[in-house]
Amino acid sequence: MSEENSKLKTLLKEELAAILTPYRAEGEKWAQALKATAGRSVVLVNERAAPGAEEDKLSRLFGKPLTSATFRWPRDRQGEAMLFLAQIDCKQLPPLPDYPRDGILAIFKSLTRESLTKGRESHSGALKDRQSFYLHYFPEDARGDLREREDGKCLPPKPLLAASTVFLSMERCQPLALPEGNDQLRAQLAAWTEKFNRLSLANVSGVVGPAYDSAELAEMKVIASFCASGIGYNLSRKTDRHYSHLVENANEYEVVLVLSETNNLLAGGGTGDTATNYIAMRRPDLVEKRFDRAWLFSAT
Repeated sequence: MSEENSKLKTLLKEELAAILTPYRAEGEKWAQALKATAGRSVVLVNERAAPGAEEDKLSRLFGKPLTSATFRWPRDRQGEAMLFLAQIDCKQLPPLPDYPRDGILAIFKSLTRESLTKGRESHSGALKDRQSFYLHYFPEDARGDLREREDGKCLPPKPLLAASTVFLSMERCQPLALPEGNDQLRAQLAAWTEKFNRLSLANVSGVVGPAYDSAELAEMKVIASFCASGIGYNLSRKTDRHYSHLVENANEYEVVLVLSETNNLLAGGGTGDTATNYIAMRRPDLVEKRFDRAWLFSAT
């Protein structure tokens, strides 16, 4: 964490104390409950933003991928070579439960795919198959045979550094309901938690295992549930009772990686052709490193 961020988090702690002090023992109970929701994630940054950020020459946004001699550059439905989006060296990431501890993940996506923003407002039929993206996991024992290649679309590289951080969650606090009549306290805590998490996301290009509350993350899980059933997603279908089982099944999925094509995840999808990319999959598939069963969605 940078010195500036450290000072800001100190101010946030003081702000939280000011919010909870009038509630005395009840406030202390909620401080502990909120602290207990802390979920660890790994943030990816383009510069050394924190002591402990691991300099990793292999993890990168864009650039040239490391692949095996037999690897075939993926092509989309139109037969066009996909863009190499990113490479994650799992061996250099601070450990997270069930996430790979080694190996290299290569991520590709089509340049001709309809954006998710348009898809959410229309029928988004192009989202329901895997012909517009490709994820390939190279196991650790293949590392020595991997070489840089440029057989398809590549852009100038942006190195990614990894650092461990924590996020808080009001949603994970819900079982410990606030005493009746304390809606104001609930609103204050929700606003404070959002500020805390946004500070953890400042100047971040990506998050592995995002543990913060987000309407976007929740929606990506629903979209994954639809796509896995071969059904294109849109808002009308989400509210249609005929598809309610797919909305319920969204809890089987989780977003395992969020990656911005800009240097700032908080800036959203960016402008022009830049996007924020989300990878969603089931936890058992993550444990088995079956990234071929994952889904990638891009939002502009």
